[in-house]
Amino acid sequence: MSDHKATDPAEAKRVIENGGSIFNERVNGMLAISRAFGDHQLKTPALKNDVVSNLPDITSTELTDQDMFVIVACDGLWDVVEDQESVNLVLEGIRELMALLPNMGPDNLMHRRSMAEVLARMLVEEALARGTSDNVTCLMIFP
Repeated sequence: MSDHKATDPAEAKRVIENGGSIFNERVNGMLAISRAFGDHQLKTPALKNDVVSNLPDITSTELTDQDMFVIVACDGLWDVVEDQESVNLVLEGIRELMALLPNMGPDNLMHRRSMAEVLARMLVEEALARGTSDNVTCLMIFP
């Protein structure tokens, strides 16, 4: 999978082929990612071609019974926290929450909803503490 950074060779190639440039590790010196829904200043009609693509790069991963959770987050988190590190942080957060709330079973819907909110907030706070320079959005999913 790709983070769709401007520095990714395939993404940089696509940007350049559409008339854009990569400098300071950013598309046209502005945007760190090469795919976005917004950023109209990097798309037609502001430019001749869409330098930043709004077409998603879709992959699928089959979840199994072994998968405890899914982290969905924007680059504000991933710029400062590695994938496995975020998993480790969430696992530690789950252990701490279960110790604080021993009577709430993991199958309880309200417990899972509250836990998801707390853990997502924890990842956002961690990214902010590490000095992320981008917006941070995080969603925890417990399948």
